[in-house]
Amino acid sequence: MENPALAGGIHGYVRPDEEEEEEAIDGARRVRRLLASSAVLFTSAAASVIIYAVAIDPSAAQAFIGFALFLLGVSLALLAPVADQFPAVARIGVAVAVALRGYLFGAN
Repeated sequence: MENPALAGGIHGYVRPDEEEEEEAIDGARRVRRLLASSAVLFTSAAASVIIYAVAIDPSAAQAFIGFALFLLGVSLALLAPVADQFPAVARIGVAVAVALRGYLFGAN
């Protein structure tokens, strides 16, 4: 019979089956964050294209920023399906997307 005091783990020890479950949850959360960040970046790119189209004196910097946001959104959307195969790259993508979202919109 297992000691109930040790059932949740002690001093950071987690049973192997719990580790796999936590990795699966973390992977699903990572995919959701990639897709959400991708959607935000696509929306930002669309907004910058609209601003560029209606601006009286558009600059090339506005077009470049919109294009860069679009490319980043595409790369995150394409990374989402294979995030479980490349967890390190997915973590980096999520970190970059969250930082950029925080920089552009002031919130995570």
